Amino acid sequence: MSCVGQGLDRWADAGALLDPDASKTGIAERKWALAAIAAVVMQTQALSNHRFELSQASRTWLAQLAQQVIADHTPRRKASFAHFNNHDYWAAWAIAATGMAIGQQDHIDWADVALRRALTEQVRYSATGDYAYLPLGLAQDSPPDRRKACEHTQSFGISLHRVREIPIEPSAAPPHSAGMNTHSQLVGALVKGMRRAESARTASIAYSAGLAEQTRIGFATADDADKVLEMFALEPAQIREFGLIGVEELGEAVCHAWSINAGELERVVQWFRAPRVEFVGKHCSELIRAGRIGPVLTMAREHALLRHR
Repeated sequence: MSCVGQGLDRWADAGALLDPDASKTGIAERKWALAAIAAVVMQTQALSNHRFELSQASRTWLAQLAQQVIADHTPRRKASFAHFNNHDYWAAWAIAATGMAIGQQDHIDWADVALRRALTEQVRYSATGDYAYLPLGLAQDSPPDRRKACEHTQSFGISLHRVREIPIEPSAAPPHSAGMNTHSQLVGALVKGMRRAESARTASIAYSAGLAEQTRIGFATADDADKVLEMFALEPAQIREFGLIGVEELGEAVCHAWSINAGELERVVQWFRAPRVEFVGKHCSELIRAGRIGPVLTMAREHALLRHR
């Protein structure tokens, strides 16, 4: 905790990233840096059971940095601006995360505008309603740009689940809350992770098919979450150690594994239990029970999404 606090204080003392005279690249890097910093602060607060506190200097600096990101991106919100896109979504996430980290409701309100605009004005649905996409992201012409656009669309789908709970569930605990006390919280976290995986998979399929292929997916349910719990037979103490974020990641990893193995339960179970060279002979179930869900999720996500490229 002290390392995080001291590092932030040094940046705060230097007034880092506050120069308003920045290039387009600098403006982009500023919002991404703010999003990463705010996420680290929230996670450190959660993992320390909220014993970690920002110094006044760091709080002031983060507030100033958020105001600069707002100043950078507010002009893009004019109705006449034709390129409101992933940069604005990520700016909104950066401001929302900062608002949660330092307790600034006005930051969360500012971010909510971008979220609602994206959902109501910019999301387009397939003819059957089976998947959604962001046309401004996918409209770029060159193949490298289209690949990048698809990745932005996937990223938005993944982050959307985190951002949307700000206006929808204002009284809920922050998304990085460390503990969970009820079965419903556990199931909710698993379902959120599974739906995040479904969003990424749908965007990947839409990209590779040129938005022509109609793909049917079923959004994760509480029953699906119960099957995950049964598969791993996790003890309550292990689940508390994971925290909400770890449980979300577990749900996402299982959903990707389900996609990789064509939804066949026996194959999914074997996928988690087979020893893997990447993990020096360990298998995914063993790593998960030890609390190391991150490497398993990374591998599952890459295997699942690359199948559609």
